[in-house]
Amino acid sequence: MLASKGVDVCYAHAHSTSLPQELRTSSPRGAILAKIRAYFATPAPVLNILYYSGHGIAGRAGDDDTRGALCVGAPPDLSLLSLAELRAEAAARHVVLVGHRGRKQTYIDAIEREHLLTLDDILGEWSTIVRRASDASRPSPRLLICADSCYSGRLVAQLRDRRRSEQPHLQVAIQAAGNARQTVGQSHPDKDISHAGERFSDAGCLTAYLTAKQEFHVRWTQAWQHPQYYCSWDTAAYDLPSTSVPLGNGFMLRTYNQPEHR
Repeated sequence: MLASKGVDVCYAHAHSTSLPQELRTSSPRGAILAKIRAYFATPAPVLNILYYSGHGIAGRAGDDDTRGALCVGAPPDLSLLSLAELRAEAAARHVVLVGHRGRKQTYIDAIEREHLLTLDDILGEWSTIVRRASDASRPSPRLLICADSCYSGRLVAQLRDRRRSEQPHLQVAIQAAGNARQTVGQSHPDKDISHAGERFSDAGCLTAYLTAKQEFHVRWTQAWQHPQYYCSWDTAAYDLPSTSVPLGNGFMLRTYNQPEHR
């Protein structure tokens, strides 16, 4: 759908057991960030899109910034490794350790963290891209993050909660598939999603809806799932059920929001 509207699309599949070479690294998180860095090095002047469809997590205990984090690749089973083996594995991966160095869990947490992409990770890369564009006297580019994943509403809350003075400089919007507390749905082999007579297989509910919505007047059919939207350059959109985001090619992407179900 995006390609048909003139959007240049770069695809990375991060959940297969046979990952692409660039993701078969000690840090899938680092590989994804490198891809973002390279792909948006010369950002589109109107809108850039990071569209994620996959697993999101409720968050790890004591690690609030991982709430809503996007899973990139699957971490190995580390439970049977000894402390010495975990130390060697962490050293080989050059991970950042937080906690007591004599506990196995410190190393397990650090290695597993390399398979999670947080909003802070993304914004860290994006802020550098925006600053470089501004230094080159180009208009500030905008980023739309679409997160068709569980607990993705937490990303919306994190963006909205950032300092008010920082908001105008972010140039970031997030379309989340649900609110901060809920898992979200997807089609499966015996029950595809249908919109306007078209069936969507192996798709998240938000992906299927947004794809159909661009061409047809379709309704949201997942009554228990509550998408959220927030935009740092148009904060009033937080309280609207829908808004149109220019793609830069004469087309608009229509967002979906349920402000009454946060």
